[in-house]
Amino acid sequence: MTSATRACPACSTPLPEKAQFCFQCGRATPTEPGVPMRMAATGEIEVTRVRGALADRYKVERVLGEGGMATVYLAEDLKHHRKVAVKVMRPELAATLGTDRFLREVEIAARLSHPHILPLYDSGEANGLLYYVMPYAEGETLQAKLRRESQLGVEEAVTLAREVCEALAYAHEHSIIHRDIKPANILLSGGHALVADFGIARAVGTSGGEALTQTGIAIGTPHYMSPEQATAGRDVDGRTDLYALGCILYEMLAGEPPFTGPNAQTIMARSMTELPRPLTATRPGLPPQLDQIVSRALVKSPADRWATAKAMGDALRGILDSTRSGATAAAPPPAGEGPSPLLVWGLFGLASVGALAAVARLRAQWGLPVWAFGLAAVLLAIGAAVLVTTGRIEQRRRAGSTPTGVLGLFTWRNAVAGGGAALVLWALLASAGSPAIRRAVPRTKGRCRSTRDRKALSEPCSMKSLISCA
Repeated sequence: MTSATRACPACSTPLPEKAQFCFQCGRATPTEPGVPMRMAATGEIEVTRVRGALADRYKVERVLGEGGMATVYLAEDLKHHRKVAVKVMRPELAATLGTDRFLREVEIAARLSHPHILPLYDSGEANGLLYYVMPYAEGETLQAKLRRESQLGVEEAVTLAREVCEALAYAHEHSIIHRDIKPANILLSGGHALVADFGIARAVGTSGGEALTQTGIAIGTPHYMSPEQATAGRDVDGRTDLYALGCILYEMLAGEPPFTGPNAQTIMARSMTELPRPLTATRPGLPPQLDQIVSRALVKSPADRWATAKAMGDALRGILDSTRSGATAAAPPPAGEGPSPLLVWGLFGLASVGALAAVARLRAQWGLPVWAFGLAAVLLAIGAAVLVTTGRIEQRRRAGSTPTGVLGLFTWRNAVAGGGAALVLWALLASAGSPAIRRAVPRTKGRCRSTRDRKALSEPCSMKSLISCA
């Protein structure tokens, strides 16, 4: 008997973790984050309809699983006598997507042939149902493996991520973007990764357009959705897949996605406004270079991410080579790993208070001009602005970006050096404007040489000694 781990949102009936529908009231209760409520359960009526529609080619046996856009059935290919997985689109999507264009886009995706892409065998429309057919892969999804093991070893996680990179590089070269890379769409067969559902993401992403908003379905899953995809940006390209892969690699190593929350809105808001916790802080002992690779994939701006899946895959291959050889690459730690903002601003505040107190005392003792105090305040304000800018630039460095031009000069070391230079500048200007300091500086061309019986320069010279002064 499966233990109850959650409750129905409608009637509060206890439900097993993977229950798709409430046993009491029949309400849909999807377990996948971001999956909208289905209009009806995949019960015998729908299964019977699918069996009847596909009876001439496939013998539908049972439901394998269901998500936000489709239900997957285990079936037997009657012509080739093999097990297949038939993915049938939700009935309410068929009219919205348009049969001809949907099937045309699926056909384009079906041309992909790569060792790490699950191929498409067939597609079509039958009695108003849109479907496509894939091989039935023995094994499990990466999602199931992560639920069981939480964290994966470095070599295994990097190997799977590199294989997904190879699949994405091949697809992107053929102008096909997945748009929904997630653990549930990565099948594990024989220890290798197979990326599934290229067809459905491309077809829905290009066929449905704005009409999809009427069904309440968004392409992508909140935990793995890039900021530009979450905001429905028009310039979504292959780098959105690399962001999703970065989230998956982070989850394989850390045991959870980089951004979590109680609902989809919270997760997407955090992904657009926060930086993920460094992997080296979550899981000590990881290679710093691996943290850099993941951080670069998770940068908010697509322009600062890995340019291509091949580039990211090459970087992961370097991690694998060093891991298998037992060597550690001699790369420096991420540039952004500097002092914490709390420490920086705490030291700056103490220094500011001390500097202003010293200026006030010197002004009273030496008669510094009034503007000297104002100059000190202006220099401190400039210093605060420099610290703010430096902090932001260092965050970009930690995320994998490399600032260029003037921005490249903003480092903590240069900030400290600039503070010292500002102090020297203030001292020179203040001393030049102080009458007391100017009077204290000797103006004679020579030095009094008759100081044998007196303390040097502590008493006035006699008339006799003045004659000997140069």
